[in-house]
Amino acid sequence: MKRTALIFSLFFLLTAAAAQVDFYGSARVGLWYVNLDEDYTGGEQRTEMHYDLYSNSRLGANWKNYNFKANVEFGFKNGTACLRKLYGEYDFGKFSLLVGQTYTGFGDIACQATSIHSGLDDCLIGYGAFYDGRHPMIKFSFKNGPYLMLMEPSKIAPAGYSEYVDALVPKINIGYELKIDNVNLHPTFGFNISQYNEDIAWWEAANPDFDPADSTSTPTIMVNSDELISAYAAALTITYAEEKIKFVGQINYGQNIADYGMATSVAGNAGWDEIKQEVINIETFGGYGQISYLYSEKMEFTGGAGYFSAKLDGIDDNDEAISAFVQLKYTLNEYVKVVPEIGIFDDLEDLAGNVQGSRIYAGTKLQIDF
Repeated sequence: MKRTALIFSLFFLLTAAAAQVDFYGSARVGLWYVNLDEDYTGGEQRTEMHYDLYSNSRLGANWKNYNFKANVEFGFKNGTACLRKLYGEYDFGKFSLLVGQTYTGFGDIACQATSIHSGLDDCLIGYGAFYDGRHPMIKFSFKNGPYLMLMEPSKIAPAGYSEYVDALVPKINIGYELKIDNVNLHPTFGFNISQYNEDIAWWEAANPDFDPADSTSTPTIMVNSDELISAYAAALTITYAEEKIKFVGQINYGQNIADYGMATSVAGNAGWDEIKQEVINIETFGGYGQISYLYSEKMEFTGGAGYFSAKLDGIDDNDEAISAFVQLKYTLNEYVKVVPEIGIFDDLEDLAGNVQGSRIYAGTKLQIDF
């Protein structure tokens, strides 16, 4: 990773004379106190302190030259550099072609600042906001708003034995970005398909001595299926902004969203019926809303809340979770921001109706951008 970072740094420096190169960075540290209730700990109520260097602290560079642009960005996770983004994009006129790793269409997230859940700005991710990170892709962006992304498919194996799963179609994300006066609309949809290969004798791999013709012989695992496993996700994000007020809202729905690659606080993986030898799908719906008020050039108040609910076929109870926050973003100068915040994560009940408990937090994020 160090060698890769050095190579790209040298590349940008050597080409700076022929193009516009902008280096940037962001260092983020959080200090948070968290109260965990009895249901969450399974015992006594506790208070903990989190003091973190956010893993989405970053260092990167943008490179522009006529119809071409590129970006490389590194993050810092557990003190180790990791690649966040690396792509080049060429504008052909009617459309642009991007090759590399960057965000997918599920990147409309809130501005929740705490890091106690994921080690980075939580942003209501998994608690109302659909987000599946950054992936290698080929992306086509068209001038009037549509886009298409082709990514490596996920091999979904609800019965286990992922080596017997075939994925022959790329994971696809399509969407449309539309701006009408002060309103932005962003519908996006993604799907991933994989399939068990029934031509492979699963029982032989699990129990080589199994004889299908011998009724007294029992396989260790008996699965012989060509089940198709589909995962999909859809979201509609609406943004309204005027001089001092900004609203962002999202509604979303999906099937087997964790198998698709979505971060989630509720159940999101497909199940398996061993008797019927078929997939048990799990459906998730939710959304979030946040509103910001710009009090002055240096002070902005924001509040938001999100909700997720998941339902597994054949199960009466839903797996639910909510999160809410209130924050003040104070800009000391062009480099330094302080973001005090209070909020809650409540995991409500799981699919079996068990209360999972909540965490109430308070603290601040310190951020220096350069």
